[in-house]
Amino acid sequence: MINKTKYTHLSKEEKEKLIPKGCYCYDKNGNCPLWDVDEELPEQMNGYCHYLEKGDMTLTDEVVITDNDGNVLTDEQKWELPFGFGLLWDQCKECDLNDYTDEEYEQMENEYRESLNNNVNEEIWFEDED
Repeated sequence: MINKTKYTHLSKEEKEKLIPKGCYCYDKNGNCPLWDVDEELPEQMNGYCHYLEKGDMTLTDEVVITDNDGNVLTDEQKWELPFGFGLLWDQCKECDLNDYTDEEYEQMENEYRESLNNNVNEEIWFEDED
């Protein structure tokens, strides 16, 4: 069970300073301290954010889901689904704070493409296993 009062002593601004840069709940320094896992819930439903004070299933409750006949599922029916609709379980941010700017994403993409081009231009020799 998650201790949902773990960070309630911090202000919103103090919590925001803890959130890593990027689109994930981690960076090269480790996990966001506000990210958590509720071990009592199945995987792909068990992520929790102390900043949002919501988990994957709380986020699922906010989504309107219909069955094949167009009937809106109740919260109880949504809880019977084998998955949640949040991505906190996979450490994908749901808060959208400290995300990269479009320019930063473009720069990262360009650097990635350049690294691929550099690797493609290198000659690769395979030794015979004979």
